[in-house]
Amino acid sequence: MLFSRKLDNGRMQTVTGYFHTLPNLVNNSLDFDLDAAVANFNAQIEHFNSRGSSYNIEYITKFVISITNFNPLHGSSFLPTPLIIANKKCVINVKK
Repeated sequence: MLFSRKLDNGRMQTVTGYFHTLPNLVNNSLDFDLDAAVANFNAQIEHFNSRGSSYNIEYITKFVISITNFNPLHGSSFLPTPLIIANKKCVINVKK
């Protein structure tokens, strides 16, 4: 986003602001919460201006939505602990 403000000498100052949100889990039972994303975005802009900088949003330079498949990792087999680590008695290797 490009922010701008008018300085005391009449000149305009511009600053680029970069914002991001945390990933959201979306599946058949959970919809994307657009209102929460907008609220998060507005909170970040408010925090950007919270120190009295009085910047105004000129325009959004780039807006990216990334959607990817989520394949959670899961254990599939037992691997014995190497002896050098097992002899230290500092690791618990759970065998299911």
